[in-house]
Amino acid sequence: MLSLEVGGGLLALLAAILLGFVLVRRKIRKFADQFVNELAGMIEAMESIPPMRLRLESQEEILWLDLDTVNEFQSTFRKQGFELIDDFEAINDLHEMEYMNVQAYCHPKKNAYAIIYEAGQIGVWVDVVSVYEDGSRFCICWQVDDLMDQPPQVQIEFLPDCLPSYLADTFFSHRSQGSFASMSADLFVADFENAHAALMDWRMERGGPTAEELQRIAKRAGQETTEDEISTTQAYWNDSYCEFLDYELGENLHKERKMSEEDWESINESILFVHDKLSPEAVIELFGYAFEEEEPFEKFYQEMLPKFKENSPRSVFAEINSSGKFRHIYGDYGQIAEPIEADVYLIPESAFEDEE
Repeated sequence: MLSLEVGGGLLALLAAILLGFVLVRRKIRKFADQFVNELAGMIEAMESIPPMRLRLESQEEILWLDLDTVNEFQSTFRKQGFELIDDFEAINDLHEMEYMNVQAYCHPKKNAYAIIYEAGQIGVWVDVVSVYEDGSRFCICWQVDDLMDQPPQVQIEFLPDCLPSYLADTFFSHRSQGSFASMSADLFVADFENAHAALMDWRMERGGPTAEELQRIAKRAGQETTEDEISTTQAYWNDSYCEFLDYELGENLHKERKMSEEDWESINESILFVHDKLSPEAVIELFGYAFEEEEPFEKFYQEMLPKFKENSPRSVFAEINSSGKFRHIYGDYGQIAEPIEADVYLIPESAFEDEE
């Protein structure tokens, strides 16, 4: 959904799918059998989290599965004066994902985009959106209400199963007058990618999906959720966000240090970013290599948890790392500021040797 996310149908479906995995509690550490089993569950769950970033890649032709529905919307948009921009595939650069087709239209005289999407598990959904000069947005969506909260500057109406002509007519009749931002074929890709990024950043600043959002989605699906299941779902979202941050931090560090590709490849796998979006569990588990048995690790884990009540993840990590209690010390490699302030460490080679 260009209203700051790529289709509420996608987001709600993925949130619902993820609820199916939260019964498996994730405790990633160096206990081989348990690690393998739980890692499999984590990977499956992580695949059902919306990508933090999407990139549009032009394609010559879309092979629509629901061609009849798509044809109806295409015909309606052309009659309304919308002009075809291009056909795209939405790409997640971090992980391969199921196909998502995107066909975009622009009405330059009326400052509006119309977007037809199709993805395997969802089928076709449609957005019509306008952006105002102050950054606020109005969007009408041909899909069921996604039950997710929206940023305060975003107004969305859901009209599932209405006729395509009714969707377009209702959009222009319900849209408030005002100063619209420029919308054109040349601007669409940047508008789309930036809108999705802003929406996901807003969601993650709130800690991912809220308990209320997940409860609404689960209730509509006929499910019930516990506090433990909700917190675990939110932890998966945070892990996905941290994975994205690690990728962006790595890209920026590579550019900032002006390393050759050869030099970067030589240390890339040894770099560790520590920032304040890391969960207490994630920070403590960075020292799990030192424990051969679960019981001593659990004792250490419980001893460390209270430190996070008054200290940031970065400061707790630094304290543990310099305590002298562990045979490996993560080496100081400076700091980086974007997209989040982070301390940079090098993982010692001896830690890799312990894993062999």
